[in-house]
Amino acid sequence: MAVVAGHPDYITGKLVRRACERHLFDLERSKDPVEDIWFDPAEADRVIRFFENLKQSKGRWRGKRLKLMAWQKFVIGCMFGWKRKSTGFRRFRTLYEEVARKNGKTTKLAGFGLYGLVGDREGGPEIYAAATKRDQARILFTEATRMVRQSGPLKRRIKIGQKALSCSLNDGTMVPLGADGDTIDGLNPSMSLIDELHAHKKREIWDVLDTATDARDQPIQAAITTAGFSSTTASVCWEQRAYSVQVLDGFDTKGGHRDDSWFAYIAALDDGDDWRDENVWIKANPSLGQTVTLDGLRRQCAQAEAVPSKQNVFKRLRLNMWTEQAELWLDLEVWRRNGAPFDRAMLDGRLCYGGIDIASKRDLASYSLIFPPIEEDPRWYLLNWSFLPSDQIAHREQKDDGIPFREWEEQGYLILTDGSRIDQDYIRKHINDSADRFEIQEIGFDPWNATHLATCLAKDGFEMREMRQGIQTFAEPSKEFEALLYAGRLAHGGNEILEWNAKHIAIKHDENLNIMPSRKRSSEKIDALMASIMALGCGIAPEEEEDEYHSDGFVVDVSTK
Repeated sequence: MAVVAGHPDYITGKLVRRACERHLFDLERSKDPVEDIWFDPAEADRVIRFFENLKQSKGRWRGKRLKLMAWQKFVIGCMFGWKRKSTGFRRFRTLYEEVARKNGKTTKLAGFGLYGLVGDREGGPEIYAAATKRDQARILFTEATRMVRQSGPLKRRIKIGQKALSCSLNDGTMVPLGADGDTIDGLNPSMSLIDELHAHKKREIWDVLDTATDARDQPIQAAITTAGFSSTTASVCWEQRAYSVQVLDGFDTKGGHRDDSWFAYIAALDDGDDWRDENVWIKANPSLGQTVTLDGLRRQCAQAEAVPSKQNVFKRLRLNMWTEQAELWLDLEVWRRNGAPFDRAMLDGRLCYGGIDIASKRDLASYSLIFPPIEEDPRWYLLNWSFLPSDQIAHREQKDDGIPFREWEEQGYLILTDGSRIDQDYIRKHINDSADRFEIQEIGFDPWNATHLATCLAKDGFEMREMRQGIQTFAEPSKEFEALLYAGRLAHGGNEILEWNAKHIAIKHDENLNIMPSRKRSSEKIDALMASIMALGCGIAPEEEEDEYHSDGFVVDVSTK
């Protein structure tokens, strides 16, 4: 009632308001004996009490009972409280919930699964925690497992296994399910739980689970997700969202879209809202002030305003706004402002750090050197050499129409090696030759396709640093690379292969807005920039302090008697 009345303590977006209006509309509709729906408040309260007896497993809330907020009670109460008059079974079979990150999506889905396993009065319940990959599905499964461990009553009823939770009282199971498994056929789900539906590029999991419920009287398929990418409007997530909006927009109009089996809750900003206005953030973050902090959103919003690459990340993950798929990283104008030519001779004898990227054995490989500032010059200088097998150049020119590989060779940015595969011996020689000219302190490398070369270089006397492709490794150097560019302190001399990379490089990110370049999302090769970021990673890595108590492989006993 408060949401529909516009109470100032309950600020919501239009679509949440429509969900509340639908509930009130249906309460009135259910009074008509012709209508086949009715709301059972006792059943809604029973399920809510089950949820609030669960204990949380992480952070400052570990070991504490769940305290549901009003919006969570609304969703849970509607899903389990609405029933069919004709059968007594649940009315809603599908839940589509869309909210920003950190609003308790996974915790709530875990609660759904545990209720379905022990509290749903279902014979032989099959609960599936579903994702595109089994490892991803295990995140939700693990959360449910931790909840079981925190609860004496649940531990007495549920057996914890590596691959399943099982309940001997009703022969029920809860298992993680990934599209990468051997098979996803032959299922009989009573409850299917899909966390982050936007990550599903194909609709296989959704369709298999949706069509496997005919033998169940009151199955639930629940998808709780953050917004996806607006350029992938053919995705299963976008389809379910669009259908949900139709249901919310048309339930109370003549000829409107009424689906009594579908429940939707979409917490999102409205058209015209300014994403920088903190007064509207609660529309996408109904848990603001609880699991979502205003200070945290302010900090990330400030980052997004200052760094363009973080805007789409902040909008999509923290404000639940559908954004463009291609999250290009670098502003080409900013890149070119750092491209003034310089005399390479000025770097002779200078201290520097290297990076090697060999993403493919038959395609481009790259080697970069980055030179830290000196007292009289605050800029970092970047040199890069890329390599391509000579037998591949015709194929590359045909495939990449308009990309001037031979011109880059003439300019010295590209080196052609003999044969059809990357000649790592040649690259090794080139690196050794560069060491005669520059003081190379350390070289970063990705072990994918470069382990042999790294081993050889280590034998040549180089310090090698393994840098696996992941946000944990690349977040800090990526952030520093971006900061140096925008500060005008990364001199790359107008290297055209680096600029080609810069035009097409895209990023991926985690929920904390950490970023790193993504080969899969980038529309072209990014090897030269990846090598450069690895080189910078070596240059900014903290030096390891020598342990004075360990020497030559022996541990010195410094204990007192």
